[in-house]
Amino acid sequence: MYNHGTIYISKKVNVYDFLDADNEDLLLELVDQDKAQRYDVSEFKDEYKAKLEEDLKLLREIKTLWQDITIDPKLDQFVEELKKTPELKDGKIVIPKLNPRLRRGE
Repeated sequence: MYNHGTIYISKKVNVYDFLDADNEDLLLELVDQDKAQRYDVSEFKDEYKAKLEEDLKLLREIKTLWQDITIDPKLDQFVEELKKTPELKDGKIVIPKLNPRLRRGE
């Protein structure tokens, strides 16, 4: 995004979904509706790009370190709590979608 001269930011929508779908027109409509913000790269300090690249490198290293992790002890404990705690077992709760790559360590 930075290399193309424009930065989009939003807390309400995933701007990358629109950019990946080559749907910048709809993204601009969201800017008009105050659901996203648009910035020109010239509004950022020169060293900002280098810092972004450092962050991206670090995130890629972290992703590499985690790619072989296939069990989730916190998930295991959560499932056990759901089974044994009556307030959780008998009521309705909202559980976000889990990463399909992770499995319980049973």
